[in-house]
Amino acid sequence: GRRTCLGGDRSIVRLNITVEGQTEEEFVSASLAPYLGQQGVFAKARSVITGTGRSPVNGSGGYQFRGGLRSYRQPQEDIAVWMREDRGQDACFTTMFDLYALPNDWPGWNAPDERPDVYRYVRQLEKAFAGDIADRRFIPYIQVHEFEALLLSEPRSLLAPHPEAKDAVTALEKAVGEAGGPELVNDGSETHPARRIQDLIPRYRKTVSGPAAARGIGINCIREKCPHFNDWLERLIALAQ
Repeated sequence: GRRTCLGGDRSIVRLNITVEGQTEEEFVSASLAPYLGQQGVFAKARSVITGTGRSPVNGSGGYQFRGGLRSYRQPQEDIAVWMREDRGQDACFTTMFDLYALPNDWPGWNAPDERPDVYRYVRQLEKAFAGDIADRRFIPYIQVHEFEALLLSEPRSLLAPHPEAKDAVTALEKAVGEAGGPELVNDGSETHPARRIQDLIPRYRKTVSGPAAARGIGINCIREKCPHFNDWLERLIALAQ
């Protein structure tokens, strides 16, 4: 049989993914979960709870607002709740949060000028994150630098939702080449991947265009171009081996 992350002999591995927002939730549903399912890992995602209040639709109480991290406490509490809800031996947990604009109260956080090697820095953050959650079912993942980096693994994918964007695609391909890879495209608040795409393709809508472009690229292509994302996928697939 297959082993879970707790070492039990089971035929199914269930993966609960806490994500930053609606875009990542749709990406997991449309692209990542089907891919992992073929490997024996059955994934579902939900956006982190960032507040409660009255429903904006009908005004009822007890409504949960999801997406948009403002502090580390929000994902910390949300993950803890989900872990209490699902104590199954076949359940594992992971995350998908952007390194860009990560709250500065995150365990292991350093100021931008103290991050000489982004890959080493993100591993440091993930190690501190895992230490704080302190549950062996937990595999932390922080996206370098944000979801749109995955789209930059093949900028031409943006032509499907935005066929008018040929010049933008050329500019994005140039930016990836100059940075040394999709995960390395991030020069600050005006030039991070999402901002670059939005500036070049004004009709780009993160929650619709992003997941659609990712489907066009495919997980294997993203893995080939994004080393940190690939490392995460290898750890997830290994859960079922």
